[in-house]
Amino acid sequence: MNWLNYHHLYYFKEIAQEGSIANASRKLQTTQSSLSSQLKSLESSFGFQLFLREGRKLVLTNEGNYVLEVANKIFSLGDALISEISNNQLGHGPMSLRVGSVATLSKNIQQLFIGPMIQGATNVEVRSGSTNELYEALNRYEIDFIITDSVNEDKNQSFKNYLIQKFPYCLVSSETHSNEEYLAAIKEKGLIIPRLEAQAKVNLDLFLKRNGLDNSVIKGEVEDTALLRLFAVNENNIVLIPKIGVYRDLIQGKLRILKHVKDFEEVFYLVTRPETFSLLNLDIYISKFREIFQRGDYDN
Repeated sequence: MNWLNYHHLYYFKEIAQEGSIANASRKLQTTQSSLSSQLKSLESSFGFQLFLREGRKLVLTNEGNYVLEVANKIFSLGDALISEISNNQLGHGPMSLRVGSVATLSKNIQQLFIGPMIQGATNVEVRSGSTNELYEALNRYEIDFIITDSVNEDKNQSFKNYLIQKFPYCLVSSETHSNEEYLAAIKEKGLIIPRLEAQAKVNLDLFLKRNGLDNSVIKGEVEDTALLRLFAVNENNIVLIPKIGVYRDLIQGKLRILKHVKDFEEVFYLVTRPETFSLLNLDIYISKFREIFQRGDYDN
């Protein structure tokens, strides 16, 4: 079996990033002849060229670009391992968790899921961003997992989606309406909805049609759940929202459920690598989160 020489791979990565053997030798404080020799050894072991010379510059071949991509992942993983060992003090300190949470996600979801991690004397770092930004961070080993309400099957195939929980949608308002009154109120005031996936939009159309309504009653679409909630609490609007997004307001009497909408649900996932899921015992946190709702602590 041919073994990969990681020293050679590391030097190749540095040469590629610095753009020349001369620049890499200055950074690594070694001789150009030594780097050149080790690069040739790596190319010989692979059986193809990693660079082409264009004047004084080295340009990556197609194969070289692929090897560089893999090398970056390998050494990023090594950096993550060193960081994890350092943060955990060789397993004797609090576990470090780096969480990526989609910025538009319900703050209730984030608090209820991440809260037990913090209460368990765990060092938790939370990063917010778009779905694409967080997938890129996960790919670079900058975060351990993502909490999201949408998954991208086209992303890195080494990621796996773990179901956290499903939550029903409901129509809410700060005012009380009977069944007939709330339909009349929607016709008069309109309806504010979250940004929905294609299938959910189809289900919403069916719901409206069954109740004698159509898309003309939709006055706005809001992606951010926290902002959607404010339109209901502060502006007396009728809002379609996942129940989890307003459960505190329901308990406190600030909002009232006009109608449970059973046509579709908001689904939340944890996205990570299978080995990370096992190593960090993330199934424990999913179970704790589900127990809250099984007990009915936040039901209304």
